[in-house]
Amino acid sequence: MNPGPAPIAPLIRDFLILGEGKGDAAFVRHLCEVRGIDIVNFQIEDAGGSGNFEDYIGGLRFRPNFDGAKGLLVIGDNDDSPEENFNQIRNHLKKGKLPYANQPLQLARHRPDGLAVAVMMLPYTIANGPTRGSLDTLLLTSVDQHNAEIGACIDGYRKCIAAGSRTKNEEDKFRLRCFLAALSVHDPNISLQYAVSPSRRLVDLNHPCFNEIEGFLRGFPQLCATPDRR
Repeated sequence: MNPGPAPIAPLIRDFLILGEGKGDAAFVRHLCEVRGIDIVNFQIEDAGGSGNFEDYIGGLRFRPNFDGAKGLLVIGDNDDSPEENFNQIRNHLKKGKLPYANQPLQLARHRPDGLAVAVMMLPYTIANGPTRGSLDTLLLTSVDQHNAEIGACIDGYRKCIAAGSRTKNEEDKFRLRCFLAALSVHDPNISLQYAVSPSRRLVDLNHPCFNEIEGFLRGFPQLCATPDRR
């Protein structure tokens, strides 16, 4: 007997953090854990990849308890087209009849006391804005600094491979994969959602490169609680 479609999961927290993929969601969860950010009111989910963002975001309004949500933070990757990728997420929000801002990390609402929505693109810094890359780029910054000897070996390995036409984002993914394969002895093909776990000791989530993300996550509930003065 066909059991039928799975029930739509309700929103049971005040703030929904939506990552592009499982790695993004796990990264947020573990960063909050390591940095001591209280996530009791965070519901952290993933869209299952950039190709699923539109459907996932479009269906949010129909989730049980959605009307009670106070804030939505969407986290995506810049890859090699920061502006284009942000605009895609912005368009998904627009099609889903959700508030959308014109810049990453800006808050948007339909009404002063309504749902607050922001988009965080990775990597992104307050000083430099969005730059090419992805979650892999951020993780690589931490891993590379703490494993200089392995990094030198990877540099040598890279010279043995034809340069080809890899983009900056593809090079970051390549280099991080080499590090993870070398460091994760029993699981060289470890995926990012597991690699970011503190128990694996592969990524130092206390590295300063994550400070601005921590700051935004820590302040997100208060940011959403402040009504617009319009």
